[in-house]
Amino acid sequence: MRPSWVFLLAAGSAVARPQHVWENSSTAIKAPSTHTPLPSMVPISTPASTKFLDTASPLINLRSTTNESAGTSKRGLAYKADNVLAAWSGKPVSWAYNWGVNRGPMPSNIAFIPMVWCPTGTNVDSWKSTASSAISSGARALLAFNEPDNSGQCGISYAGAASTYQEYMNPFTGKATLISPSVSNSVVAGQGLTYLENFLRACNGKCNIDAVGFHWYGDAGNASNNLKAYVNKCIALAKKYGISSVWLTEFGLTNASAQQQADFLHSVLPWLDSNGAVGGYAYFWCGDGSLMAGTAISSPLGQAYAS
Repeated sequence: MRPSWVFLLAAGSAVARPQHVWENSSTAIKAPSTHTPLPSMVPISTPASTKFLDTASPLINLRSTTNESAGTSKRGLAYKADNVLAAWSGKPVSWAYNWGVNRGPMPSNIAFIPMVWCPTGTNVDSWKSTASSAISSGARALLAFNEPDNSGQCGISYAGAASTYQEYMNPFTGKATLISPSVSNSVVAGQGLTYLENFLRACNGKCNIDAVGFHWYGDAGNASNNLKAYVNKCIALAKKYGISSVWLTEFGLTNASAQQQADFLHSVLPWLDSNGAVGGYAYFWCGDGSLMAGTAISSPLGQAYAS
């Protein structure tokens, strides 16, 4: 998802999200009417035949691919406005992304990680140039497509995602941690982990993937256990295809107060930090009304993430 069209209510209120059927969520929430999908989307389809992925490149040590000044915490920030980052100087976060390739000033403890949001909207030569520059500036990882299983986001076929992943991401093998397209946790047929597995099959051993990316949203009820169970599902799927790491690039609660979200973070962050298969995670999102109150870290939610 992108915060440009997801609206956030005042701190302490529920977070409104796009209409979607999430695992561990009892309701589908309607997106704002101003959302317009990217042009030239490819409808999700099934190729005539698929093969299992045979191998994957080994996980890259995150410490070896970041600059010395950036931290090494798994915790990241999903943000849109550059002016929210200064408040996180010295906090236990080490990376940030904004669903794009351009960045502004960042605290020394945070490394920017660029994303090719969707191949339908990003020229491959431009991406290669930008990604190379980001790696030279300390980016330790590269993020592939945002929710390609969701027609309201990148929305391309898994076969198309597999072929374009090789074109956009494979050239950076060994230079940064390469993260697969991040899928939603939708339970709609053909989406979520079903799409992810179809993508991995369609790669047929040709996609160099160091970590599997995914999203999770759910209701406040039993949220901690539900998130952990879903992360474990993703870890198991990644291991099935020889991939030893997963990145939770978006996660959050729907229909939850700021205090409920803070309590949730206090419960799950130690588990995510101690789980050796989790390479990185970012709460949705670092913006006003969520982790921030204007340009200051919010209370209690932002403080929970900053602790």
